[in-house]
Amino acid sequence: MNREQVRQLKEVHLSLTKKIKHLHVATKYNVATKFMGEYPSVFKGRGIEFADFRQYTPADDASEIDWLHSLKGGKLLVREYVEERNLTIMFVIDSSNTMLFGSQEKLKHEYAAELTAAVAAGALESGDAVGMCLASDKVKQFVRPMLGLKQLELLLHALVNEKNYGGDSAFGEILGRTSNALPRNRILILVSDFITHDRKWRHAVRIAAKKHQLFAFIVRDPLDDEIPAGVGQVTVQDPLTGETMVIDSDKIRERYKREAEEELNEIKQTLMKSGVRYLQLSTKDDFTKPIIGFFKRIKKGG
Repeated sequence: MNREQVRQLKEVHLSLTKKIKHLHVATKYNVATKFMGEYPSVFKGRGIEFADFRQYTPADDASEIDWLHSLKGGKLLVREYVEERNLTIMFVIDSSNTMLFGSQEKLKHEYAAELTAAVAAGALESGDAVGMCLASDKVKQFVRPMLGLKQLELLLHALVNEKNYGGDSAFGEILGRTSNALPRNRILILVSDFITHDRKWRHAVRIAAKKHQLFAFIVRDPLDDEIPAGVGQVTVQDPLTGETMVIDSDKIRERYKREAEEELNEIKQTLMKSGVRYLQLSTKDDFTKPIIGFFKRIKKGG
């Protein structure tokens, strides 16, 4: 039996007002007090830009002397450069059927929405432009990258709009289109469980990683990876076909776990081989500390 047949969907109830209020709380406390200490220097800028001239000192490399301006100024001058910090960050968020699953307090798409809002708020607060593509088998909503905290309102409304969720997965195609729509050397952050994606997503990741800096948050529910012992017979529904059936979970438990491990390892190998730094997250755990740790590792080059 395919392990997809033992995935169960919970009915989605999204209250726009309630969810926006909740996301505001998440961004206020998770980002303002914790993320902002790590975020500003996490990602590399697009390059370096000229800042100003300063007088040459013996500690400087003589090859960096600007002779033309030195002659005009009557003293030796060198150019100073700074890293261009204003970045463009694009979230590519999987909103397909498998993300509507959950055995914990939060379904995967709710968890993904909260962590996206938190990181996006940190980026906007740091002066970076942030955009977002929510998609399943088609683009549900595309928010163009913009600067300013007003952009956060647009992102939050997109994240809590129930019309943006559900459908099959065409993550590879969506990633490819998003990558091609952006100028080179932007930052793409993938947020997905990476389940039921066809092989196209693997190729799309490799191609996009050659053009942009890619990062990935792998959002998983505990039942994505293992069925608890002693559950017995359960009624399950295939999120792709809608087919339901009764199964004895204890009989398929070991096979389910083995296939889940193989699938997850293959996902991680694809990301690593493409140079994509990733973080696996579980909906049973708060994402704040893992993401802060992830940022710290990136800063250290790990």
